[in-house]
Amino acid sequence: MAVKSAVLAKVLPSDPLLESWTLIVGATLVLLDSIVTIINGQRLKHSAKLDADVRRLLVGMLVALSETSTPSVDLTQLGASVFLVRHSRLPWRADKLVRLVRFRLRDTPQPSDVEWVKGKGCIGKAWEDKKITHHEIRPIAAKYGSADLSEASFARVSGRTQRGFTHAEFRNIIGKYAEVLAVPIQSDDDATAKVIGILSIDVPMTVSHPALGNILASASAETVAATCASTIGHQLSNA
Repeated sequence: MAVKSAVLAKVLPSDPLLESWTLIVGATLVLLDSIVTIINGQRLKHSAKLDADVRRLLVGMLVALSETSTPSVDLTQLGASVFLVRHSRLPWRADKLVRLVRFRLRDTPQPSDVEWVKGKGCIGKAWEDKKITHHEIRPIAAKYGSADLSEASFARVSGRTQRGFTHAEFRNIIGKYAEVLAVPIQSDDDATAKVIGILSIDVPMTVSHPALGNILASASAETVAATCASTIGHQLSNA
């Protein structure tokens, strides 16, 4: 090793300028790495705060929604999610929704494995139409929820019933929820009122209530949800 070093020293004589640049480049890389670490840390803190703020809004909304009907709905049964629009960078791929926050006091039902695009289900329909949308799913669940629905049989189901879902998505989601309410989230600093996300609320099939299927269809429920969506839009716009 000593012999090799001596040979290299003769072949590559010491260059003070090169050594200086090497030190400068090394120091710059260390500095850049430190800056990136700080920025990423700040982003994580900011993201955690936004997540906590949105969750608090969802809790308040669900408490209010549980009391909009008579009798009141079991708060622990209600669930809510906030989705954000993710624009595709590829012209042949559609924009989709990605979940920012999900809140429910119970572990069930579990999140549905669905790629949300415009027009798909209640959530995609609200995004496409830019308006509050309510879907009662019980009649569809009663017909197809417990059936061993093959892909061929699903292909014969009307588009109105499929609601844009794939066969796998339909089987995964049907039978879980009695109703869903979806509300567009709009940026409050956008003159065009572009939809930047969707707030969804669901009532599962396990709820025992005389108005099941229409608990979230009332004007008071829509007002509560719309107020929450507006506040979330304001927070996201100023994030």
